[in-house]
Formats: sequence, C-alpha cells, structure tokens
Amino acid sequence: MLGSVLLCCVPRPGWADNLICDRLIDDFSMDAPGHWPAGWRERDGASPDDAMRHSRYVVEQAAGFKALRATFGDKSVTIGRSVSNWDLQRYPVLQWRWQAVQLPKGGDETRGSHNDTAASVYVFWKAAWPFRVQSLKFTWSTTRPVGTHADRGMGHYHVRVMESGRANLGQWRTVRADVLAEATLRFGKDLQVPYGIAVLTDGDDTESPSEALYAEFRLCRRAPD
Repeated sequence: MLGSVLLCCVPRPGWADNLICDRLIDDFSMDAPGHWPAGWRERDGASPDDAMRHSRYVVEQAAGFKALRATFGDKSVTIGRSVSNWDLQRYPVLQWRWQAVQLPKGGDETRGSHNDTAASVYVFWKAAWPFRVQSLKFTWSTTRPVGTHADRGMGHYHVRVMESGRANLGQWRTVRADVLAEATLRFGKDLQVPYGIAVLTDGDDTESPSEALYAEFRLCRRAPD
C-alpha cells in the first residue's frame, strides 16, 4: 500500500494518472540487516568501512519490508548506485519511500552555511563520481516550504523540496518525482541517459544530528491508453 503519494515536479496534465511503477531499482530485500547495501558505493570511492566511520548507512528490517537507515556522523557522505538503461521517455518518474527521523537544526537548502537535510534523493547524469555535474536533488527540508527550488553549482545542480518540517516526522511517505519534466526544465531537452541515483542524510553545516530511512526505489511509466 502506498498510502499518500507526494507528487513533483512540473505539472503535465494527467501525468500522474495510471502510473505503473514496475521497474525496481532497489528494495534492499536481498541485503542482510545490519549491513551496507549491496551495489551502492560512496561518492569519493571510499570503502564502506571508511564511509561508515563518518555517516552510517545500514539496511534494517522495517514493518514488513527492508529499509536503508542513514545516520549522520561527523562528515557528509553521499552514497549512490547506477541504474542501467534508464529511458526517461518511457520511464519519466522516479518513485521511492522515505521517513525523516531527525531533522538537522535550521537546515536550509538555499543557504550554504545551513545546507543540511534529513533525507535527500539525487538523480545524476555524470558517469563518474562525484554526482555534482547535472544532478537533481529532491529533499525533505527542515525549514524550506514544499516546492522550493534552489539553483546550485553554477546551474549544474538543482534542489527541489518535496517535504518540509516536522508534520510527518517518523511516518513513511511515498514520493513520485517527474524526473523528465524537471530535468528538461533545468538542463534543456538534449538530455543523456541518467547514470544513477544517490541518497544523502547530513548535518555537517549546522553541526546537528540528522537521520532518515529510505526504501523501495522504482521507475514508473504511464499505463497504456
């Protein structure tokens, strides 16, 4: 059951109707609880053991499914995985589930000195690390309202706030992002195939705790008429 579904980003009449989310990226079902998720790697190529010294990413058993728990330590750590042959024309929507557990104090994606977020999901186009060239970042913000857009990295890195504040803290939420529409708006029509997805839970700029859970990443297509 999806429950409530958050929709983003650029309205196209009827785009969210009759979506079929039948391409699984990862639901962590094959991972053992207490371990780093298979197929994911740290942005700078560090080993899982090195990454876990700074920010903990570990699979755990949730209520009837497995999830990835991210807990900020003392350094911002982004982890990602590739997505093979992602045809945006056929699969324009990315769906995932997340739960913010603890929001970084004063986190604000539009201010460099407070640029922390409890939960964030990236789509990135660069076929190498880091993720910062042509990437979209969808966040659960501490302070910025839903729908906020921030242009970062000289136009190569864009942020969109999907959820904000404490109202749904500790609750599982399902998100659908129209990646094709958002990417076309931000980067133009001459898009390459996305390389993959990434997640980040951080609190280094505000020097505050930050924690979230992520689950079941899927690609969605429109049902046949």
